[in-house]
Amino acid sequence: MRLPTLLAAIPIAVLLFVSPDGHAAAIASTPQAAVQQYVQAESKFDLDALKAVLDPQFIEISPLGQVDDHAAVLSFYAPEKKMDGPSVQLAQTVVHDHGDTAVVSAQLSYAMQGHAMTLTLGAVARKTPQGWQLLSAQYTPVRENRNPAAAP
Repeated sequence: MRLPTLLAAIPIAVLLFVSPDGHAAAIASTPQAAVQQYVQAESKFDLDALKAVLDPQFIEISPLGQVDDHAAVLSFYAPEKKMDGPSVQLAQTVVHDHGDTAVVSAQLSYAMQGHAMTLTLGAVARKTPQGWQLLSAQYTPVRENRNPAAAP
């Protein structure tokens, strides 16, 4: 069986390649896989995975509105800055595919000691010859409903 036929027969979300410096880095085969890789890479401070999934012109907008470019995002996740972060769950992922571009939204739930936080992630991805990469990501806090009886 030819390799492309074999790959088409197996549901693959992320493929691996070896970067020029010898490290294995993931290549996302779908927009959803790109978002998953991004979230996991940030959570694990995996700089190689971030480099693989972020477009060189990537921008990230924090929940407070701070805009960081590609270099600033990568510098935050440098190995010497690694810290233990909260666990994160990715859910309710929606992909709006527009050919070689996709708009993705997802819910991110962070669990911390005695506290939980939910953010909505909005991302734009583009298909490259190497796989899907993120062009942008924006985080919006999800406010908890303080008055459930007033909800529509």
